[in-house]
Amino acid sequence: MRLSEDVLQGHSTGCQKITYYQARKRDKRILGLILLAPSDDLNLARKGLGKNYGKAVLMAERLIRTKHGDEFMPSRIGQGLVSANRFASFAIKGNAEADLFDYETGSFKLLKRIRIPIFATFGSAEEHRTNVSPARALAMIKEKATASQKVDTALIKGADHGFSGKEKELADAVARWIEKV
Repeated sequence: MRLSEDVLQGHSTGCQKITYYQARKRDKRILGLILLAPSDDLNLARKGLGKNYGKAVLMAERLIRTKHGDEFMPSRIGQGLVSANRFASFAIKGNAEADLFDYETGSFKLLKRIRIPIFATFGSAEEHRTNVSPARALAMIKEKATASQKVDTALIKGADHGFSGKEKELADAVARWIEKV
């Protein structure tokens, strides 16, 4: 019996999901990971909420502690319609998703466990970033994925977070990488 061979691709927060899965499961069917604009959700939440970040954390923790984690956070917090559980998963330090791509501290604990090839890309006009440039974020991924057989990166000039108007360039870069894997 032959196992299927696949590549997992994630965009934004989807990068945390596929990296977490592969770091935990080490699924032998997976040949590689494609990380499209892997967000630093923890520090983006801190930056976006500013002085309200601490209040939001306390509120989420209280809702979760009182078994109301599936309830939406109040709109005044400024994170849109998001449950307390979801907010905690990406915005509270110590949670795997929040810590996965922490470009501020350089902590990439789960990424360091990935053994298969990785392709990571950002657009040079990435609007959802902290104090770290997209080029520096890619360099950090390359530096921190120490167990990976191979780490390739690409900075797509002029592309935003959704690679708007640069989809062909993105698709070509991904296709070239997949051919090498």
